[in-house]
Amino acid sequence: MKKVIGVEYVPEAIDDANVNSEINGITNTSFFSGDMKNVLNDDFVAKHGTPDVVIVDPPRAGMHEDVVKTIMKANPKKIVYVSCNPATQARDIA
Repeated sequence: MKKVIGVEYVPEAIDDANVNSEINGITNTSFFSGDMKNVLNDDFVAKHGTPDVVIVDPPRAGMHEDVVKTIMKANPKKIVYVSCNPATQARDIA
């Protein structure tokens, strides 16, 4: 079954995502609020499934090392990294 899982630090953004899913009649979405380093872990992946695509938009400081490790273990077919800081993007990709 195809689905979209979203994780966002800002709780209000989760509220907006749920409203947008409802307005657009999209029923295969689930959203979770919290810091990625606390939410995205092996148990989360085991519960929600291995992703085909991961889209990340980290803060200027880049991704936490544990998040990078979890994404790499999940081994998605594609990773889309939206960055406002090429230096941390290069570090995270390495």
